[in-house]
Amino acid sequence: MILAALLGLSTAEARKTSNLRKLQGNSDRKMKAPCTLVLRLEQFEDHSDAYEWDCELDPSDGAGVVSFPDTKFKKDEFESGASTLFGDVTIDKNGKATIKGNPVFGRREKNNNSRNLAVLGDRSVLAIRVVGLDIATTASETVISEEIFGTTGADQFNLKTGYTQCSNGDLNFLPTPDEPARSITNGVYTVFLNENISGLKNSELQTKVVNQATADLGTLNTQFDHVMLCLPPIAGFGGIAYAYVNWYLSVYKDAWCNYPSAQLHEIGHNIGLAHSNEGTTTYADQTGMMGYSYSSDEGPRQCFNNAKNWQLGWYADRRATATPLTASWDGDLVGFAEVNSIPATSDQVILLKVEGDDVDYYVGFNRKVGINSGTQEAGNQVTIQSRPLGTGYAESILVAKLSAGGTYVISDFAGELVTIEVLSINTASTPGVASVRVYKDSEPTKAPTQSPTKAPTQSPTKSPTQSPTEAPTKSPTQSPTESPTTKAPTQSPTKSPTQSPTEAPTKSPTQSPTESPTQSPTETPTKAPTQSPTEAPTKAPITSGPTKAPTKSPTGSPTQSPTNAPTKAPITSGPTKVPTRSPTKSPTQSPTEAPTKAPVTSAPTESPTKSPTESPTESPTGAPTVSPTASPTKPPVNPTKSPTKAPVTPNPTKSPTTGPNCSSIAKPQKCRKITSAPTKSPTQSPTEAPTISPTKAPTKAPVNPTKSPTKAPVTPNPTKSPTTGPECSSIVKPQNVGKLMAAFGKPEIVNKDLNHVPCILLRSRVERMGVNGH
Repeated sequence: MILAALLGLSTAEARKTSNLRKLQGNSDRKMKAPCTLVLRLEQFEDHSDAYEWDCELDPSDGAGVVSFPDTKFKKDEFESGASTLFGDVTIDKNGKATIKGNPVFGRREKNNNSRNLAVLGDRSVLAIRVVGLDIATTASETVISEEIFGTTGADQFNLKTGYTQCSNGDLNFLPTPDEPARSITNGVYTVFLNENISGLKNSELQTKVVNQATADLGTLNTQFDHVMLCLPPIAGFGGIAYAYVNWYLSVYKDAWCNYPSAQLHEIGHNIGLAHSNEGTTTYADQTGMMGYSYSSDEGPRQCFNNAKNWQLGWYADRRATATPLTASWDGDLVGFAEVNSIPATSDQVILLKVEGDDVDYYVGFNRKVGINSGTQEAGNQVTIQSRPLGTGYAESILVAKLSAGGTYVISDFAGELVTIEVLSINTASTPGVASVRVYKDSEPTKAPTQSPTKAPTQSPTKSPTQSPTEAPTKSPTQSPTESPTTKAPTQSPTKSPTQSPTEAPTKSPTQSPTESPTQSPTETPTKAPTQSPTEAPTKAPITSGPTKAPTKSPTGSPTQSPTNAPTKAPITSGPTKVPTRSPTKSPTQSPTEAPTKAPVTSAPTESPTKSPTESPTESPTGAPTVSPTASPTKPPVNPTKSPTKAPVTPNPTKSPTTGPNCSSIAKPQKCRKITSAPTKSPTQSPTEAPTISPTKAPTKAPVNPTKSPTKAPVTPNPTKSPTTGPECSSIVKPQNVGKLMAAFGKPEIVNKDLNHVPCILLRSRVERMGVNGH
């Protein structure tokens, strides 16, 4: 005391200095008792953040906290305010701790130092202003008191009014009572540091301020629920503010101590709140104060999101829980800002929790009025946040912002598909109301399968869908498609139709109408074009169920009715001299400018063409149709005089009956899945290659064929072989054509193009003459 008198210090000041020296020590010291680990979260003005684990010293080791500059723990490694650390730890006079060896971690039971703070009731707050020899906190004690507590009422939105209004009176932060003897006025105290402090780092200055305040007032965390350090604007403070989770201390850089968004945010960490994120961006949920902080004195006027409100225990009498795996939930949500406008007898709720998955979902109406009039995101929308199970410290994620009619689908809610739907929103009433429904969908979660398309339809629809997939066609609906196969012709049917277009329906297009005008499907035409049409169709173009082949006579479709029965010959009593205007005036290597208005005429032509071309034309007759149906037709009805060029109806079969063989398909494994006959319905959806089926399910019934096919009933380029047989040059040598035609009795054909010679007739004559084309 004599030294104090000589230095001009009062007895109280001398005592404070003595206490400070005891706390700081003059040299390094060993830790005597376990310290309590506390998580420090710091936010920066660019919206980035940082964390660090510090340790609150036991009273036997002095006051304050120590940091571990040489040790980096994981962010979620401990429970802040409860986990403890002890071991061979050395603490220097600047509050830095060095750990040697492996420390021992434990858990502290509840005591005065454990800050598992309640979130209801009244909490005391002490704000500390700092003055050094070279720099001081800009705001005075009076200003700080007004900005934090609204002491005179001039400041309308601050820490005190914000928490009181946001919790509807459940949680109140009050200034610590005045103590003139200790110079505490309106909740504010000033710490004087007798040194230059502008060159210190924020953690160093924090340690000095806490140590001095403890020397002045005693142990802080046993007297005050919360202590706010309003530091001067030192260069070493890179962020804007930080706080300790589940602990009493928060720290602000100068003016940020006056901004309500920073106050509510940092004190939120003290009471166990983590950040509110959106997507993968920290702080990005701007519906509440645990997102970004703003350098504004009176705003923004907003509170906390649904997940935080539930965690804090607020609005306990206006909560509901939905368990969609057992029952759907329907109800009305009201914004927390209008909680006092809800009629006492109403079952309207503020918060809805959807549980049953490995995370919980929190639903609320973000009504943009009153205390929430400044919400920065999703005003007057229904918002949904997710967070891990429980009510402890955990970050939340904003997953949906819904207007009226909006839905949020949880694709894997414990293996099920759950939908949160906003049925309506009414902001004209008081309170405003959002009607919400939560339910489990009947469809499986992983809809519909990992294949076959990027987006199969949700239902088969009345027609197969306008666009089942990107391939093979844009629309295999009422009319055949422009191209049911690949852009280039397949390697089959080739110069001859091939023995089998696919594994299904048969090894050749059919066993009928005739054994074949070519090497395939039969060896020769019948002796006469028909012995009929008979009184009844052949055995049937189709069976009651699909056969291994379309039938022995492909007449029953696609026409509206089959003939009385086709014979083994593919045409009627005889071909006409020339075909109708469809498909071409004369066969060409490509079909024509456009195919006829219908795959066949109203009555069959007397012959397919004057003679087969080198290629089957754009619509190889060997293929059933451009878009095979889900089944041939309901029954065969009145046939035309001869089968049409397309033996089936326009609705898709399970696979093209005479499409490319497996060697030409992009995914040959699909061939093994083709049944031996068209199925009653297509597969769930088409695939990248000619698909098994365009939609999830076939239409209720095969639709009526269109009046005309599309421009190209098959691939855009004809195959190289005719559908009725090889080119004439493979049957008879050109120099012998005249002799054969004279013998045949039709010399008028001699001078015509060899390609126009009716090869069917020539082949028959050649075989009878036995000349083999010589």
